Amino acid sequence: MFDGNKKEELKKTEEFGAEILKMCVRFGGALTGEHGVGIEKRELMCEMFNDNDIQQQLRLKNLLNKNC
Repeated sequence: MFDGNKKEELKKTEEFGAEILKMCVRFGGALTGEHGVGIEKRELMCEMFNDNDIQQQLRLKNLLNKNC
């Protein structure tokens, strides 16, 4: 538990969460579940995907969103 109104506690909690996600990837897991990446996990995508993978995902996203 932490107090999200205290900047230092929030920062430590976010850092701890990021370390847990990195460990998940190292052991063959994923950053996401059924809800997708979201703002909180966006910066961690490079832990799971290389630059080429991310660029391909962005191209597909842009192609699909072009008609929205």
